[in-house]
Amino acid sequence: MSEYKERDHRHLDQEGNYYCKHVLAMTQEGLHDKSDIAAELAHRDFEIDCLKDDKGRIEKQMCHLAAVHHLNAVKIFEASPLEAALSRIEELEAELSDWQRYCGIILREQRSTDMNKSEEN
Repeated sequence: MSEYKERDHRHLDQEGNYYCKHVLAMTQEGLHDKSDIAAELAHRDFEIDCLKDDKGRIEKQMCHLAAVHHLNAVKIFEASPLEAALSRIEELEAELSDWQRYCGIILREQRSTDMNKSEEN
């Protein structure tokens, strides 16, 4: 089975100019040979795979943090007065928010590093 199927590029353009913008960009950049086009597609596949890996890793971390957050909240609620439990939940939510910001910074830095490496090559 072929990896490259007959595509309805008119539909892709109606959905967001996906086809024509690439034809124009490839023409402007002088990507006329199959090898040049394949190299660009390979680079984009690599970037997509890296982003998917990042997304999966972050989702696992977020699930772990959510589980820890839930367990800590339950333990505090059972062992302390309600006010102390609510206070601790707020603290944990702030920590979770900080962790989400940290993950976003790491992702942006990783993407920047990957893009710089690819430009050097």
